[in-house]
Amino acid sequence: MIEEAIIKPIEDYMAGNGELHRFPIVQSARDCCRTGLQKELHNLMLPYYNMYIDDSARLDWTSRGIIAEVAHLDPYFGSWASSQDLMKMARAWAVRGSGDELLTLMDCMIQGGYEPWGSVECYEEVTEELRYQRVNGNSSSGEIYSLLHAFMTIVLSSHRYDKHKDMFQLLRSHWDFLRHVYSVITGSIIGLGFPNFVGLANNLKNTKYQPYLHLVYWFLSDRADELCTKKQQKGMMKALASLQDIMDRTDPNPELDELCQLLFPKDVKEMLINHPKTPYRQLESENKVLENENKVLKVENTELKAEKNALNEKLNALARQQEE
Repeated sequence: MIEEAIIKPIEDYMAGNGELHRFPIVQSARDCCRTGLQKELHNLMLPYYNMYIDDSARLDWTSRGIIAEVAHLDPYFGSWASSQDLMKMARAWAVRGSGDELLTLMDCMIQGGYEPWGSVECYEEVTEELRYQRVNGNSSSGEIYSLLHAFMTIVLSSHRYDKHKDMFQLLRSHWDFLRHVYSVITGSIIGLGFPNFVGLANNLKNTKYQPYLHLVYWFLSDRADELCTKKQQKGMMKALASLQDIMDRTDPNPELDELCQLLFPKDVKEMLINHPKTPYRQLESENKVLENENKVLKVENTELKAEKNALNEKLNALARQQEE
C-alpha cells in the first residue's frame, strides 16, 4: 500500500514521469498513521528524508513540499532528525540558501519532538560560523546559519518542550523582521536584498516592523559607524532619525522580547546598560508598577472592608440602643 500510494508517485516524479499530486499522497500517509503503519511509513520514507535534509538536487519545490507534509505526520521524524548532523545539513542548504524552506524542515523537526542530543557542539560550530559571516559569508549562507543558530538556541534552552514549540513559531512567523536583527548583530546583511545597512535601516520603516523597532534600533544606532562607510553615514543618520521618530509615537509590542533576549543575551545585556531608558527596561518597569499598584489596591480593598465592617458594627450598636 505505502509503496504504491506514496513511494512510487515520488519516484516516478523524480524520474521525470508525470506530475506529483499532493492530496492522495498526504491522505495515504495520514491513513498509515491512523491504522498503525507509522513505522513502516517512516522506514520507507528514510531515503527521501535523507535527500530532504541534505537539500538534494534530485528534489524540487514540489517534491520537498510533499515530503515535508509526510514528515509532519510521521511520529518518528523528530527522533530520527535528532541523530542527524545539523551542521552538515546547514552547509548543504547554504549552497542554495532557501530560508523559508529550511524553516519548514525545522518545523517538521520541532513538531516531531526533536531532542538536542549532542547538539552543544553543533551550537558552538554555528556560533563560530556567524562570527565570520561579515568576512566570509554571503546573504544566503548567512540566513541559513542564522536560522540554525536560532533553532539550536531554542531547543537547547531550559524551557519545556511546549515553550520550545511556541518560541519556534514566533521565530517562523517573524523571521522576516528577525533577519534584520541578525544582520545588525552579525554585521552582515543576511537573507535580505539590500546593498548596505542604510537600505536595511530604511526598510525598517515598514509599518509591520514598527512595533518591534525597540529590538533593533539601539543595536543599529550603536554600530552605525562600523556598519557603514563614511559616504553612507549621512544616509544612516537620516534613517535613524526617522526610526527614532517612529519609535516615539509607536507603542512597543513585547511579543518578541523574550525570544530576542534568548537569541542575543550578551547584546541585549549591553544594550540595557548603555540605554537604560530603552523600551525593554520601560516594559520591565511598567510591569513592576502594575504589580505594585495591584498590591496597593489589595491593601486598600482590605482597609475598605475593615472600615465597612466597623461602620456596620456602629450602626448595629446604635440600632440596639434605640430599641432599648
